[in-house]
Amino acid sequence: MKALHESSAFRLKEMIGAHGRPGISLVGDEAAVTGEDVAGWQLALLQDRVRTLSSKPQSYSTQFGVDGNGWPMLFPIEDSSTVNERRERLELNSLEKHQEQMIKQERKRRANVEQPVNQAPHSDAHVSASLHQGLQCALR
Repeated sequence: MKALHESSAFRLKEMIGAHGRPGISLVGDEAAVTGEDVAGWQLALLQDRVRTLSSKPQSYSTQFGVDGNGWPMLFPIEDSSTVNERRERLELNSLEKHQEQMIKQERKRRANVEQPVNQAPHSDAHVSASLHQGLQCALR
């Protein structure tokens, strides 16, 4: 899957570099978009995906990996002091709210998976500490 993403990201970079934003004549009418047709979150996801697959820090902080315990962990962020301003311009919620949502989704997923008898779920304190550590790493 990663190879497919990298190949697609490379091709997209080539097209944008040579032709600007892909239009109907380049990619077909189903794939072409205009500024009015694309939601801010879609642009943020695309840019961050291309950047993270190119080993560059993300701009909008939409891409997460997982830590050693399987909890969401942010990939590095470019100019982290202004990430919430960039997110707001694209009508995204704050990075902190986004992280809360990711943790909530992971908790829900884990609640739906049967836990081994001798393994207790992570406490809120553990998850908060892990989230704080991941945020600090991403902000560096």
